[in-house]
Amino acid sequence: MTIRLTVQPAGIEIDVDAGESLLEAAERAGYSWPSVCGRQGVCSTCSVQILEANEPLPVASSAERETLQILPSYQDGDDALRLACQIRPTADLAVRKLGVRPIESND
Repeated sequence: MTIRLTVQPAGIEIDVDAGESLLEAAERAGYSWPSVCGRQGVCSTCSVQILEANEPLPVASSAERETLQILPSYQDGDDALRLACQIRPTADLAVRKLGVRPIESND
């Protein structure tokens, strides 16, 4: 089953394979996603705001929640924030993330 990820405001659509994180899917599809810690879930750079999900998302791990605590909007109660390197969706969803762009080739 393929899951459709829509990244706003760019309107990018990416297919996510079962068990794959948003960040892994984006990289596989040829997109650069802002990230610093190498998918370890400790920097929060890849964080996204969930705009719409076709079904409830998997619960964030305690480690993910701990990392999200460094974000002021999460501290203010924005429970729609998640880490793209950690979340593995099970249904179509739309997120807000600035800076996602096609990886430039050196052709």
